[in-house]
Amino acid sequence: MKVGIVGLPFSGKSSLFRLLTGGQSEGRPGRAGRVSQRQAIVADPRVDRLVADYKPRKTTLATIDFLDFPPLGNRSEGQKRSFAELLTPARDSQALVVMVRNFENAALPPAGGAIDPAAELAEVIDELRLADLEVATNRREKIIAQIPKKRGQDRKALETEQPLIEQVVIALEEGRDVSDLKFQADEEKILRGYQFLSAKPRLVVENLSEGRECTIPVSIGGMVAIESDLAELEEEDRATFAEEFGLEGSCVDAVIGGIYERSGLVSFLTAGDPEVRAWPVPRGTVAVTAAGEVHSDIERGFIRAEVVSYDDYVTDGGIPGAREKGHFRLEGKEYVVADGDIINFLFKV
Repeated sequence: MKVGIVGLPFSGKSSLFRLLTGGQSEGRPGRAGRVSQRQAIVADPRVDRLVADYKPRKTTLATIDFLDFPPLGNRSEGQKRSFAELLTPARDSQALVVMVRNFENAALPPAGGAIDPAAELAEVIDELRLADLEVATNRREKIIAQIPKKRGQDRKALETEQPLIEQVVIALEEGRDVSDLKFQADEEKILRGYQFLSAKPRLVVENLSEGRECTIPVSIGGMVAIESDLAELEEEDRATFAEEFGLEGSCVDAVIGGIYERSGLVSFLTAGDPEVRAWPVPRGTVAVTAAGEVHSDIERGFIRAEVVSYDDYVTDGGIPGAREKGHFRLEGKEYVVADGDIINFLFKV
């Protein structure tokens, strides 16, 4: 899974990037016109419990590849067009994190002259829409030019796509996201290849200073600068200073949890002597498809799935206890996998 991080200058997005990926404070990722990419490991206490019980030879946690983009804003029209090109890697992302500033620092003046998280968010969203509009208008012009030259199925395909692209252009020009539009499944398939940025799940993170609270509804708040400093301390010192600053938990967990929620992801678990592993899948994934995540042979030869929810596993004291209390289930191909399901797939090839 890839997630892009975007924001205005001095929003703290690169600090969040380092905090999420465990990078050191040296360097300035996402600056000088380049995109930085690093991998973050998704901590999961459920995996920790299964590892303690099974003592496997291998443990595999889910990962997220974060991309830190150069700061947006304060550019001429020509520069904005070039930034649309720079945002191309973000189109491969499954979600976006928008970092907005809500902290005081006299040495780093806000990009807009005043601390205004809502205004920063609006500017970032405008730039994402601008990048989408460039893609959509270019495609519209190409379709118009190609239709007279095409015949048969090629022409029909362009004529089917044309009104869809036109809807996208109109929405973006009106200041709406592509995600606001409703398309049929076959229409979504046509548009999917353009990977519009404003169609992606979006998580807003407010970078707070001490004493400030989130001002944007459904945003996640975190004192990123303080957490970044604490991350470089020994664990014992880290806990002491975190208590002094009133930090309860880390914004890292909140951000990753928010990404999963916005992206509609759940994790099922597999456990055994060889390996304990977390498997992120889209919400609504059925058992046979989940089996394919583990191995294509398991999907092809799927018989059934042995399932215990993690909560029942803990409450019942493991798989044997879950069997005794009737919480051990046999599910078929169309069973919808739930977050925290511990699954053993039975198959034959």
